[in-house]
Amino acid sequence: TTTTTTTPSDELDQLLQKKDIDAAISLFQQSDSVSVFSAAKILSAVAEESSSSSDDSAGGPPMVSPVQEQRLLACYQQIKEKVEFKSEEGLFGSVDMNSLKLPYKSGCSIEQLETLTQLPLSAFRPNPKFNRLFYLGGAAACILEIAVAKIAGINPQPLFAATFASVLADQVLGGAASEQILWKLNPQLADRVLKHEAGHLLVAHLLGCPVQSVALGNYDALTKQESSSALVGAGTSFFDPQLNEASQKGEITRSVIDRYSIIVMAGIAAEALCFGEAEGGSDDENALAVFLSQTVQTSINIPEQARWAATNALLLLRDHKDAYERLVTVLKTDGSRDIGKIMMALEGCDI
Repeated sequence: TTTTTTTPSDELDQLLQKKDIDAAISLFQQSDSVSVFSAAKILSAVAEESSSSSDDSAGGPPMVSPVQEQRLLACYQQIKEKVEFKSEEGLFGSVDMNSLKLPYKSGCSIEQLETLTQLPLSAFRPNPKFNRLFYLGGAAACILEIAVAKIAGINPQPLFAATFASVLADQVLGGAASEQILWKLNPQLADRVLKHEAGHLLVAHLLGCPVQSVALGNYDALTKQESSSALVGAGTSFFDPQLNEASQKGEITRSVIDRYSIIVMAGIAAEALCFGEAEGGSDDENALAVFLSQTVQTSINIPEQARWAATNALLLLRDHKDAYERLVTVLKTDGSRDIGKIMMALEGCDI
């Protein structure tokens, strides 16, 4: 008689196939230790579930249901406790807001930013110059169409109609086609987007905010729509349990405001660190401004808060250079779909 032994990993696989997330998490919590492979699988499953129903329609941070919030947070915490990382302790929530190199006391002057980051203030001001060249290229294409039509002796209207239809189709696709054209013309743009999102992802992880999903551009987000991802373009979806709870009570503390600010400005900080200047990040600045002026509704000096947050974000990225490089590597080689594998790679684990 042959006896088949079901391992906890096998049982976990069966529960995930049945989409019984609660039972999978319960098994996860009861286990004394968890393999990196199992941790990655359950994290991906729980993160996908929470990401599919997150709501960021108000322009602020994404909100998830309390049940899904607790599931994802518990998953990250259990992984930190039970997975044997190469470093002695996991990086999730390893940075305390009270231990920042630039605590928020009197804000952050331009001199402080430049001294601590060793970069000029201009490095943190998004300047999407290549996008402007793309629009200029569109104008040049129109002129070319007129010239071609004149030489060929034909009506240029059909050419204009075809161009308009192409642009409209691209808009329907969320700008995925024009993005791919831009990236073919300048491959560094794709690298910028990846390193920008890696900045958000790592800083959120360090500050204890569970990451739900990441998209490395419009096309990447488009391919995720089949899984009902909340992302509609390049972006990193995360949530802050304390922020969600405080928002419901109408009592948002300074620490919560500062943590969200640092994570939002981390993409700009990552570009400044890697390239000496940021091109992307205008949407991040707008999101922070909306959050501070509408959600928080305080008299916070927004430009000063943005400088302070960008400074701390860059310092965190610089202090965790190895983790950031691991994160960039896994995003380049494996893409953004498997958030569990991404987070395990960030922690230095091999899958």
